[in-house]
Amino acid sequence: WALTLAGVVDGGVLTPGGLPPVNYDITPLVGAFVSGFQNIEPVSFLIVVLTFFFVDFFDTAGTLIGVSQFGDFLDEDGNLPEMEKPLMADAIATTFGAIVGTTTVTTYVESSTGVEEGGRTGLTALVVALLFLASLVLVPVVAAIPTYASYLGLVLVGLIMLQGVTDIQWDDAEWLIPGGLTIVMMPLTASIANGIAAGIISYPIVRAAQGEYRSVHVAQWVLAASFVLYFYVTAGGVMGG
Repeated sequence: WALTLAGVVDGGVLTPGGLPPVNYDITPLVGAFVSGFQNIEPVSFLIVVLTFFFVDFFDTAGTLIGVSQFGDFLDEDGNLPEMEKPLMADAIATTFGAIVGTTTVTTYVESSTGVEEGGRTGLTALVVALLFLASLVLVPVVAAIPTYASYLGLVLVGLIMLQGVTDIQWDDAEWLIPGGLTIVMMPLTASIANGIAAGIISYPIVRAAQGEYRSVHVAQWVLAASFVLYFYVTAGGVMGG
């Protein structure tokens, strides 16, 4: 709020006419994607679908693990029991949000702050959803808040998430290299999915270099190869040449 007030004083937040106008009408966007299927090119469409799948799935999976760590939801092996349930909820929300023309409805790492405060059940999510619905009348006020006013909160969330790195076995190259690449690549590429991809690609390579290639599951090699192909495609290797 202090940064917002500073922006008001500086004259860079509010428009001369007052609060910025907000358009609540989403009907032009609802179902608009249907018309796009009329002139679709199958190969390009498949590449787009796979690209979004990799980004959304691994971004969500990484977020769920990070948030669950703070909620003490992980088992002794570091896995989230019945992870398919929150993944399904995220998939349905993402799809529905796209259909009605909103921004992506997905899992956010900022949820870790709510978990830290004790919100650890589905009831918390329902209450938050109802509060968001009630806050629609305040959208013009919220829209007047400059984006830089929220940066400090994001930095705080990032610092909270860093607590999890203490559980990594940094004295073992098997965890050091994939874990380090994952942590470094996330901020460098501004993508949780890219960070996870770096870790997944490097893990079987490191294990094989240590002579432990027999312990690497075939699925891990397939997943690593899939990410290499994903990066090649998104970098323009197929679409550009």
